[in-house]
Amino acid sequence: MGRYKEGAVRNQVSMELMDFESMIEEKNPVRAVDTIVDRMDMRELGYAYGETKETGRKPYNPSDMLKLYLYGYFNGIRSSRKLERECSRNIELMWLINSLKPDFKTIADFRKNNKQAIQKTFVKFSMICDELGLIGKEVVAVDGSKFRASNNSNKYWTRKKIADKCESYKESADKYIKLLDVCDTDEGGHKTKRYTKKELEERLDRIQRKMERLEEIAIQAAESDGDVSLTDPDARMMKHLSGAHEISHNTQIAVDEKHNMVVAVDVTSDAVDYGQFNNISSQAKENLKADELTVLADRGYFSAEELNKAEQNGIIPIVARPERTGAPDPMYAMSNFIYDSENDLYICPEGKQLLRKQKRKDSKALPSYGSKQICENCPVRDKCTTNKDGRNIRRDEFQAAADRSVARVYANRFLYKKRMGMVEHIFGTIKTAFGFRLLTVRRTEMVKTEMSLYFLAYNLKRAVNILGNIPVFSPVLTITRVFAFRKRLKTCF
Repeated sequence: MGRYKEGAVRNQVSMELMDFESMIEEKNPVRAVDTIVDRMDMRELGYAYGETKETGRKPYNPSDMLKLYLYGYFNGIRSSRKLERECSRNIELMWLINSLKPDFKTIADFRKNNKQAIQKTFVKFSMICDELGLIGKEVVAVDGSKFRASNNSNKYWTRKKIADKCESYKESADKYIKLLDVCDTDEGGHKTKRYTKKELEERLDRIQRKMERLEEIAIQAAESDGDVSLTDPDARMMKHLSGAHEISHNTQIAVDEKHNMVVAVDVTSDAVDYGQFNNISSQAKENLKADELTVLADRGYFSAEELNKAEQNGIIPIVARPERTGAPDPMYAMSNFIYDSENDLYICPEGKQLLRKQKRKDSKALPSYGSKQICENCPVRDKCTTNKDGRNIRRDEFQAAADRSVARVYANRFLYKKRMGMVEHIFGTIKTAFGFRLLTVRRTEMVKTEMSLYFLAYNLKRAVNILGNIPVFSPVLTITRVFAFRKRLKTCF
C-alpha cells in the first residue's frame, strides 16, 4: 500500500475559524480591483442605480457589478453564465462582492445598460494612472487591429453573393417546374422518379420565399454600399494579417509612451486605418487633458487631410509616407521629389525644376507641376514616367501637412522606431494572453463597451505589475513608498 499525504476528512466538522479576508493574500491583485472601484463615484459616472429610490426592490450595487466584470475580464472570463458560476465557487470573487450571487441575465444586462458609464470608467482610470505618474502625456502611438464579430459568414451578404444566390435559386426553380410538368403529363399518376407533385409544389414555395427574402436583403445592400450583416449590422468583411477575410470590427487604440498604458479606445466599421488618425488622436488628447500631443502612427494612417486636421487640433503627427513609387524605377518615386515652397516648384532627382502649370479659370483640378520640354530631353525619362507629356505632380491644399509629417519621421528616427514596441504588442496580449479574439457582443457601441473593459483590465494589470499591488506593494518596495502611494491614491478621486 502506497504512502501518500492525507487531506482532511470531507464530512468532519472543523473547529478552525476561517473568513474570506484571511484567505485573500495582501498582494492578491483582486484587492487592487476592490480599492479602485470603491473609490469611483458611480453616480458621477452615470451608472444605472447609481442613486437608489426609497421604495421598491433593492437593486445590486453598480460598484459590485463593475467589480464582477472587471475581475472577469482581468482573468479572461467574459461570459455572463461563467461569471454566474464563479460567484458560487470562486473564493476571490466571493470576497470581492461579499458573496452576492447575481444571475447571468442580471450580469449581462449590467453591461448592456451601462455602455457610456463603462467607457467613462476607462477614461477615469486613465486619469488615475496619470495621477500615479504612469502616463507621460507627451508622446502616444496609435494603431488598429481587427476582432472577429459575432456574425456568421452565412449571414453576411454582398451584391455579388446575392446575385449568385438568386441565380442558383432560379436554376433550382426551373428544374422543379420541369419535373412538375412531367407530373402533369404523366398518364400513370402524379409521381416522378424522386418527388411527388405535392413535394415539388412545397419546394417551389420554399424557393419563392427565399427569393422574396433575398429581394429584401438586396434593398438593404443597396442602401449600405453593397454589404449587409444580418446579425451585426455594423460589422464588415475585413482582411486580417493572416490573409484571411473575416467579418470583423476595427479597433483603434492610443498608447502612452512612458509605461505603454492605453489612453484611448475606439471602434469603427472601416476596414482600413486611412481615415482614423485625427479621430483617435483627438480622443487621446482629450482624455489626457493635454495642450499638445505628439502622435506616432504607421503608413496605414497616412492621409494628408487627416494630418492637416490633427495639426489644427494641437497634435503633432509623425507618420511615414507609404511606399508608392508612381514611376517605373523606385529611384524616381514621388518621395524623392523635393518641394520648394519659396519658389512654388518641385525639384526632381536629376536636379531639374518642375514649375507650376497654369490652369483654366473654370477648372477645379488640383494644382499640377511639370514641364514637357524638360522631360522630353531627359535621359532617364523612361525610368521616371510613362506619360507622353512628361512627369506630372499634383499637390492639394493638405500636402504641406503631409510633408511636415514625413520630415518629422526623418528628424525623429529613434522615436519613430519605438512605435512598434509601444502599441503592437498590446493587441497580442489581449488576443493571446487574455484570449479575447472573438467578440461576444454586437453593434459598434456595445463592441466599444467591451473593448473598454478589455483595455481597462489590461491597464489595471499593467499598473499592478509596475507599482505593485494596491494598497500594498511587493516586499521590495520601502515603507516610505507604500505610504506615499496610499496618499497619492486618495488624491486621485
